[in-house]
Amino acid sequence: MRGQSTVREVDVATGKVLKKVAQSPQVFSEGLTLVNNNRLFQLAWQVQTGTIYSRQTLQKIGSFRHQMTDGWGLSTYNRSLLVGSDGTSYIYFISASTFKTLHKVQVTDSGTPIAWINELEVRGNRIYANVWQTDCVAVIDPVSGRVAAWMDLQRLRGLAAARVKPRQEFDVLNGIAWDAQQRRLFVTGKYWPLVFQIAPKMRPASGSRAADLAAIRERCHPQVYRR
Repeated sequence: MRGQSTVREVDVATGKVLKKVAQSPQVFSEGLTLVNNNRLFQLAWQVQTGTIYSRQTLQKIGSFRHQMTDGWGLSTYNRSLLVGSDGTSYIYFISASTFKTLHKVQVTDSGTPIAWINELEVRGNRIYANVWQTDCVAVIDPVSGRVAAWMDLQRLRGLAAARVKPRQEFDVLNGIAWDAQQRRLFVTGKYWPLVFQIAPKMRPASGSRAADLAAIRERCHPQVYRR
């Protein structure tokens, strides 16, 4: 959020903030990812520029321009590629050295484009993406763009909301992090007082019962089903 954005290093076990760097009041920070284990790249909302930080100090060491229409989600695909989102139905594959878009894929579920692709996280050969204004995470094939499965995290929203103090802000699900070393998946949301480590139950986007698929699609891309 503008005037509230910070970059932090946090102890996962205790929640203690180990380092924190405040950002410019004009910056609405968005997706952040670690590149080559020494730099953090971060996007910002409503601009086509991003910031580079030192992993060790969290201090700004550079900036970059990208070719997406906006800055929403960002994750590291491999040593030379990033994946980014701009709130559309597309995921962009971006050079980690030049920041040029090399190609893009449209995210679809049973042929329907899925707009509002937001936070991104790469896990193995899949891209996890939450859909803005929903409690859903799409598990995406990076080659075809097709949704292979859905995660419905509505229950976590309820658990987090129960911990919100009176007059405390509480907003959308939009944080996903994969710890490849210890194979842990974390999720959270904007202004959520909790970070959850989860072993999610995934609903395959094909082969499931028709009623189950219809129900999760209604929750996960409501702009299609509630026109």
